[in-house]
Amino acid sequence: MPGTLQEWNEKHKKAGADRLAQEPTPLVRELLPLLPCGPALDLACGRGRHTIFLAERGYSVTAVDWSEVAIEALEERASAAGLAVKRENREKTALLASTSGIRTTCRDL
Repeated sequence: MPGTLQEWNEKHKKAGADRLAQEPTPLVRELLPLLPCGPALDLACGRGRHTIFLAERGYSVTAVDWSEVAIEALEERASAAGLAVKRENREKTALLASTSGIRTTCRDL
């Protein structure tokens, strides 16, 4: 498992062509009917496979990751899917769900 920001960025650069890295895990698909409607928080969201999955189903998602490469990939995928994305300043101290679409922030928690 990567330990530094540089290692995580490299991992996410390499994952770009991996289709499986873009699909939500079976567990998330299975649990979706049990999730309440409303805002969702995707911590360590990576390239956003669960963020996109939830946003496509109407959830307002706040996605957080340390890797700028991962957040940029998520924003590109969300934009291509026609999903609203709002980039938050990394100095933000509060993580609040957006009213619609996807909110992203890149930070070290």
